[in-house]
Amino acid sequence: MRDINEIEVNGNLLVDIIAAHAKWAENRNTGARADLRSANLSYANLSGANLSRANLYNANLRGANLFGANLSGVNLSGANLSRANLRRANLGGVNLSGANLCGVDLNSVDLSCADLYDADGIMSFGPVGSSGRIGYAVIFDGTTMFALGCYWGNFDDTCKAIVKKYGENSLYEKQVRLADEILREKMQDIARVAPEMGK
Repeated sequence: MRDINEIEVNGNLLVDIIAAHAKWAENRNTGARADLRSANLSYANLSGANLSRANLYNANLRGANLFGANLSGVNLSGANLSRANLRRANLGGVNLSGANLCGVDLNSVDLSCADLYDADGIMSFGPVGSSGRIGYAVIFDGTTMFALGCYWGNFDDTCKAIVKKYGENSLYEKQVRLADEILREKMQDIARVAPEMGK
């Protein structure tokens, strides 16, 4: 994991950029909004960071630790978030269009009003269940994982929990099965294309 005290972006230490951004997020008359477009933040330890409304367009956040980070309203379009830890992160209203989310950990993540248009490795579906929430399916360690409210589990465990609560062949179960099927096809497409890209 890379320490934010040692990462430079455009000649500035990341720790200073985050501190100035936190001031700006609290009071727009102080500090400075973080402009981290196309920044290489791979494997950066950004746990708990307040990056609300920052610009992270096309940033490389592969393997970054964003546990508990405030990313609400952030522009992450085109960003690489593969293998990032997003547990307990606030992603409400975030722009993830065209982002790579393969292998992200979405346990207890708030994705309300997030823009997932054309994002890789994730899909939303619903409304599902009696609460009418939106469900999310993500490619994680070669399988499909589901984030349903505060629930995070693999395909088999998710189906068992749904059948137990709603019975067999419920609309909820059908949506989960369809999401799994779609993401499995995407994984196969990625596996087919990857060798060709290396040529």
